[in-house]
Amino acid sequence: MLSLVLAAQAWSPPVSSTAAPVQLIIDTDLGFDVDDVGALSVAHALADNGNVDIIGVVCNTGRDACIVGVDIINTYYGRASTPIGSFKGRFGSYTDNGQDSHYVNDLKSRFPHTVNSRNDVQSALDVYKTALQNAADKSVTIASIGETTNLQDLLRNEMDLVRQKVKRVVYMDGDFNFGCADGSYGPNDECWESAEYVVANMPSPDVEQIFQLHGDNHNGWWVGNDAKCGMDWNNPVKVAYSKACQQMWGGACDNYGRDSWDPNTVYVAIMGASGGGQCNIGSGVDCAYSVSDDGKTEYRNYNDHSKNMHDFRLIGDISSVGNTIEALLCQAPKLGAKSAAAPLAVAAQPAFHYKYAANHTLPSPQAPVSARKGPHVHAKACPGGKGAGECMRLCPSAATAFKACVEECSTRC
Repeated sequence: MLSLVLAAQAWSPPVSSTAAPVQLIIDTDLGFDVDDVGALSVAHALADNGNVDIIGVVCNTGRDACIVGVDIINTYYGRASTPIGSFKGRFGSYTDNGQDSHYVNDLKSRFPHTVNSRNDVQSALDVYKTALQNAADKSVTIASIGETTNLQDLLRNEMDLVRQKVKRVVYMDGDFNFGCADGSYGPNDECWESAEYVVANMPSPDVEQIFQLHGDNHNGWWVGNDAKCGMDWNNPVKVAYSKACQQMWGGACDNYGRDSWDPNTVYVAIMGASGGGQCNIGSGVDCAYSVSDDGKTEYRNYNDHSKNMHDFRLIGDISSVGNTIEALLCQAPKLGAKSAAAPLAVAAQPAFHYKYAANHTLPSPQAPVSARKGPHVHAKACPGGKGAGECMRLCPSAATAFKACVEECSTRC
């Protein structure tokens, strides 16, 4: 206990900035992996420090857990009035793989919130439109930390508004997010090819695009024994990480918590300088960037500097990156909710499992760093012949038949 107290005294939150705060919209798939919770926490901590105004948070899946989790975190940080919206299609709305027993349910039963489903909020497109219409020209930054369904809708409906109002988009890219979760979130026809469309049609060079794929630093250190700040059962961020790390597949978390793809991306969106996002956790390299139709292959031409696109890379000192993010996760809310969480339930919760079982073969060393939701399965005779994502695109929409088909794709692809 003494060591935790000393560790907590050893850090101090970042100094507030005097620069004009970034106008930020976060586009998240919270409710599946837990690093989205950390990303929201980073944004709120930096808002407390005067670095950013969070002008909207939208969910890019139809999963109710996303918008409920967003409302819980916003409420905890004293920003329950932040406009929030949800993707209204079926992508991500299908309850699968034990999703009903994972960490958001623990938060939902313990922490204040007013939203209980996506039906309680506006569409993500409406939140985007209102936020952009009310913003100054070239002032809005978008942190895309999930799939690109909402951005596809936005560009198809409001291209001129995006060109006029958006300054920068920072993506947590890679073959998982850009590949529509490889079928893990259910039928993905509404998401399929969206990343290819968004990257190609985002009005660059007018809009800066930064691609951030790195989560080498783990955060949520309170789940291990080398905590920067101690566990607090009245803090939904800490509860989320602790519960998720108990429930996820073996190896998903370690003594320093969970990989920080999404917190890093939000940090770059807020703190990164123009022209590549240079900040104290890394910087971007100029390139022309494109992505394949299935979202699984990215192409970078480092000789073409005309697109205002940048491949972001972390600094070599990953420990420093981890400390930067952890300090923000440890920072107490300035506007936070005064009410305590409900008592922790004693009854054991059923284990949450992602689509890929823990005993499946691990990905090869060559697998992209963004193969992040669990081990992939490599097997023979995959229906569709192009991997699990293509296989699952062929699945019927009826719930029972779809689930059986997904299980078959998971086994054989």
